[in-house]
Amino acid sequence: MTCHSTEALASANPPGQFVARLSPQLHRIKAFADNYLWMLQDPRSSHCWVVDPGDGQALIDAACARDLQIVGILLTHHHADHQGGVDDLHRWAANQGRVLEVFGPRDERIHRSAQPVEDGSEVDLGFGVARVIAVPGHTRSHIAYYLEQERLLFCGDCLFAAGCGRIFEGSPAQMLDSLEKLSALHPESLVCCAHEYTLANLRFASAAYPDHPQIAARLQEAIALRAQDLPTVPSLLRHELQSNPFLLGLVPQAQPAASAKPAQIDESHAARVDRFAALRAWKNEFRAV
Repeated sequence: MTCHSTEALASANPPGQFVARLSPQLHRIKAFADNYLWMLQDPRSSHCWVVDPGDGQALIDAACARDLQIVGILLTHHHADHQGGVDDLHRWAANQGRVLEVFGPRDERIHRSAQPVEDGSEVDLGFGVARVIAVPGHTRSHIAYYLEQERLLFCGDCLFAAGCGRIFEGSPAQMLDSLEKLSALHPESLVCCAHEYTLANLRFASAAYPDHPQIAARLQEAIALRAQDLPTVPSLLRHELQSNPFLLGLVPQAQPAASAKPAQIDESHAARVDRFAALRAWKNEFRAV
């Protein structure tokens, strides 16, 4: 694989209250219809790591445009739009006499070159350490990577801006536990999710919480940004804690947060799982009017 063209370097920081600013070392690469691939650059060199390379050529073009050298790959789960470009990246690196380091969850469906990592494992990137967090639910072996010092969370398809992933292989209890793990990270962390789903997520959030001022403001911003084909991610975790319906009070559909009284809400674990499952099931069927 070679550089096909010089990638247009879009503005790293589109205007918006709810879109987190990118550091010079963090690069957001568009792929397919709505995927984001992430490149994290060593601030002292041209080396970089990529996260969930569904499209190898898009990352090769991005690396060439920025004069970067991809040295490693982090995989969150096995879906093709998250690891389908690994072979292309291996071939590209081999043509330059290099071998890429690859890490991913322990799962027979993960690319054969990946070194398996588990909850609590640490991956040394050379310029920082990525801690592995097990976040099953979307898939049974899904993991996230968290760089604590840099406050960067690469969460794949577990947590989205204003939403969460579909539960394909896990259970609602697993997904809720996974989201609670991520919600406990530093609130100023950048949530680097893998898809541009924010507008659809916020339309659902506004139906679930019709009187929520921050959801309303975030929805209007997302409408304006997407009308200009501008990205809405990454977000800050504190904004997710304040306006993501799956991280809010997880109240029943019939009792939105704005009108619910804390004393009316059963906070047992079983009740919270039931509320989360109902909310996720509603989202699965939701169509904005």
